[in-house]
Amino acid sequence: MCPLKFLILLLLLLLSITGTHQGFPPSSASCCTQVAKHIPRNMLQQVTKVQFQKKDGICNIKAIVLHVDNQLKCMDPQNRRLRKWVRKHHPKQA
Repeated sequence: MCPLKFLILLLLLLLSITGTHQGFPPSSASCCTQVAKHIPRNMLQQVTKVQFQKKDGICNIKAIVLHVDNQLKCMDPQNRRLRKWVRKHHPKQA
């Protein structure tokens, strides 16, 4: 086999391996690993979407994931103020 073909095949193999995490697509493999207990005063006004991370086989902690300015903020699901805010502003997700 030509060295160039071998390098191309090797590169494609490496890209396919790094594109997945334990057989899951990259979006499924991204989990919160820690949560913030404190919510900055003005952050809730900037939230565009709310998701809930479950403690399951993929992720090992529960979290409320807030989408803020194209970033994901992992928050403590035990935070009463946050749970109340989610029920009020995102009732379909609560």
